[in-house]
Amino acid sequence: MGKAIGETTKRPVQPLLEYEHAKHQDIQFWLTTCKDFFDRNPYQWQDEADRIKYTLSKLRESQLASFAMTYWNQMTGELGHIRQDGYELWDIFAKQAIGRFGPTHEEEKALREMLKVRYKNDINPFVLEFESWNVKAKVTGIAFRKLITDQIPDEAVRRMSMHQEYADDRVWIEALRQAVRDEEDFQEGKRLKDNIFSGSNSSGKRNRDEPIVTKTTKKPKYTAKEKWVYQAKKKEEKVEKGKAAPRQKIMHRVWANVHTGLDQKIVDERKAKGQCTSSTLTNHGWKHCQKEIRVNTIQRKSFKLPGGRSNHPKPRKPRVAAVAEDSGGETSRQASQSPLAWTFMEDEEL
Repeated sequence: MGKAIGETTKRPVQPLLEYEHAKHQDIQFWLTTCKDFFDRNPYQWQDEADRIKYTLSKLRESQLASFAMTYWNQMTGELGHIRQDGYELWDIFAKQAIGRFGPTHEEEKALREMLKVRYKNDINPFVLEFESWNVKAKVTGIAFRKLITDQIPDEAVRRMSMHQEYADDRVWIEALRQAVRDEEDFQEGKRLKDNIFSGSNSSGKRNRDEPIVTKTTKKPKYTAKEKWVYQAKKKEEKVEKGKAAPRQKIMHRVWANVHTGLDQKIVDERKAKGQCTSSTLTNHGWKHCQKEIRVNTIQRKSFKLPGGRSNHPKPRKPRVAAVAEDSGGETSRQASQSPLAWTFMEDEEL
């Protein structure tokens, strides 16, 4: 009698929260809370179809609302929909919801997060976090054990090597937890023992009676000769470094305009010598050149004219000054430059 009354009595339970498919919400966890809500009052929620209908009423987002309406009609066969067998079962509903709104690539993401877990001198939180991510990653066997043993200290691995072989991963992880915990206790006891014999307190704090000791670093002392050598070295480096050359103004930007009339061979020779290809100066480049173009040599190609004649004129013979017999030894050029022997008088003088 009392058992029957207890089963029919409604137990207090937290009402279900609405699912909106937000980033912070997980459909699998929400369905687990829904099942727990129904299991707390099984007499009130005996029919699984009623459970599914109540769960569908808690879906509020637009995509969720369309899914809820479609699933409801296919489960009941209302509004002209064909009734689907098995849609009134909770397991089928949960599989449909998780497949539609569950996270994708969950195993790869869990494996990536599991590889980031690090051992920080405490085996219990390390194993707990590792196993939590492994629920979705589902790594087993040698790979699972290798990922854990790579993180724990070598002394703990040595302790574990003296144990028997374990076929089950759960039994192996418990044996590893105990071995690492024993090593941690050993290392902690060793540190306490060293602190006791060294005379320091266990808390690591300074006693009030102990004087405050400040560490001072002594500056090195240099001789006069060493200082002189150092100053001379710095001075040489400063002279070698010098000042940065002032930025020159760009005068030309088109190569063809600057090198009009220059043969390419001449340009290549100036470039090889490190000169300006336009003015042959070495303190600037062709873009910054303000001088006129300088042509050192002009090459003239020879060719033959019709009739077999060459375009180059024939060299003339040098002229030789002639000397007359009555000139008194003067050449014709000297005689032409000498003053006249007589001149006519002007009309005014007559």
